[in-house]
Amino acid sequence: MAHKAFPRSRRLLALLTALVTAVSAAGACSVAADRSVTVLGPWSGEEGQAFREVLDRFTARTGITAAYQGTSAVNEVLRSKVREADPPDVAISWSPSELSRYVRSGHLRPLTNVVDRRQQQAYRRHWLLPQGDDIYAIPIKANLKNLIWYRVDDLDRRPGTWAELMEVGERSRERAPWCLALNDSPAAGWPGTDWIENILLHQSPDHYRRWATGDLKWASPQVTRAWETWGQIVTGEGLVQGGVNRALLADFRDAGRSMFARPPGCMMVHAPSFAVDSFREGGDPGGRPLTPGRDFDFFPFPSFADSGAGSGDRPANVSADLAAMFRDTPEARRLMAFLASPEAQRIWPSRPHSSAFSLNTQVPETVYGRDEVRRRIARLLHASGDAMCFDASDAFPPTMRSAFNQAVLEYVNDPRRLSKLLEELDRVRAAVDPQEWVVAACADDRN
Repeated sequence: MAHKAFPRSRRLLALLTALVTAVSAAGACSVAADRSVTVLGPWSGEEGQAFREVLDRFTARTGITAAYQGTSAVNEVLRSKVREADPPDVAISWSPSELSRYVRSGHLRPLTNVVDRRQQQAYRRHWLLPQGDDIYAIPIKANLKNLIWYRVDDLDRRPGTWAELMEVGERSRERAPWCLALNDSPAAGWPGTDWIENILLHQSPDHYRRWATGDLKWASPQVTRAWETWGQIVTGEGLVQGGVNRALLADFRDAGRSMFARPPGCMMVHAPSFAVDSFREGGDPGGRPLTPGRDFDFFPFPSFADSGAGSGDRPANVSADLAAMFRDTPEARRLMAFLASPEAQRIWPSRPHSSAFSLNTQVPETVYGRDEVRRRIARLLHASGDAMCFDASDAFPPTMRSAFNQAVLEYVNDPRRLSKLLEELDRVRAAVDPQEWVVAACADDRN
């Protein structure tokens, strides 16, 4: 009987083997189908939808699902998740100093062997958050912050120097030349920090580098001069619409709308490149969409005669949203490599009426359509020269950034307190751990 049972046992074994194989294959398919990557970022609403289009393309290319959480409090949420040992696979922050902190704590994973060398070379190295021989971030989009916007009907000639800019204000007696709005709770004051950063950057790029990395005192002659130069506008009689009280209370989102009021309330506003979208959609009080280049335009921040910059240099103050990898998984690696690619970098800027710009030099101007205003901004972002810098307050450690914002508000309220304010800022600076400062705020020969 035993020799007759053997074939039956063999058949049973074959059946069990086939069943195990089928179950294993189904399990493998399930694991493959469940491949995913978690992403934390600063965008919600329309911006969040725009970024989801980037992630959708990634999913279509790889089959990997990207679960995105968007919040305006991205740095605070990220700190909480890291403390709880539950960071996202990938996080996106506008603060290079916040991300640098995670490099030093060992939470960030290097991207040197994740992003193809050729793709790394499509970016100025300091945009990639270099630490030693490694890089730790990929810029998703950028804003150019050294722009002055104006109503086309108001200016026959764009000022090229600070002296010419001040002459425009002196000639304008029918209305204030400047719109200024500093309120953006809880970060009120940052529009004023942009002014001071751009003045210092254009007066002395070398001193800006040192200041942005914590190596130059606030009370230094160079930084003091930058504040006093801005003071020519904020303390000048009739130069700011509504005076300083209105500037302190007005929301920065409404800063430039007075240019298009009937009658106009001001002529110019200092604002980042994302203003192109807010002017287009919400500038005209009658609801008429405004056209860049026809209704409004910009000129780069003016130069200073004694800046020491070469004739071909055009300093740039840039705010960038940086993606970094907190978990080294195959899915996270695939996402970071994709985000660095020209394909991914084209998606957001190519959306109709987008105010997103790429720092990838392989992204052609054609993605910005026929909008010459956006094309000019893109050219400035990709200009040669070594004065291409992170926005200093973005690069500052959080305590320094908050103190800077507050000092701007106090200075506008009472410019006579400047020396005391700078002394207070230096005390904050001295209390910051030296390791909290970014290594490279600007492009230079070391990057």
